Amino acid sequence: MTIYSILPLQFGQIETYPLASRKSKVTVADFAKPPAPNSSLKNFLNSLPNFLAANDLRDLLSAIHSAKRVRKQILWGIGGHVIKTGLGPVLNDLIRRGFVSGIAMNGAALIHDFEIACAATLPRTWKPASAPVHSAWPAKPALISTKSPPPLRTPASVMAKPPENFSPRAN
Repeated sequence: MTIYSILPLQFGQIETYPLASRKSKVTVADFAKPPAPNSSLKNFLNSLPNFLAANDLRDLLSAIHSAKRVRKQILWGIGGHVIKTGLGPVLNDLIRRGFVSGIAMNGAALIHDFEIACAATLPRTWKPASAPVHSAWPAKPALISTKSPPPLRTPASVMAKPPENFSPRAN
């Protein structure tokens, strides 16, 4: 007699076999090898295992290099965290070196890039559950939707700081 409505598992009919006889996708010999200190990106990529996402990464990099070599367009899709985590300068370098022809971004990326352009900073996004949700900058929606945007030549997220003479215009 038990107070529980579900009975304990019964293991009597389970058949076991030696772990060493099991076929596996990955063995310890396939694991990544730490690259030498101060080694190149190529050495790092070569140190990754030869399966799953590591192969996908190498295939992606190979496809990007091939496209660049034959002058094909290389389009990237990004979300807000790419901008928010400060990768704008890396994107800018990739653009300058011909590894990015165009970028499709979601609304969060647009907002973060805009805030960096106009304020050279991003707002703190975590708020207590009781805090009201509001825009950190009341003019932001109007400025984003205006037909005459602030005079930026380079997305702000790729600049170290906004131009010295830059000041956001009000509507």
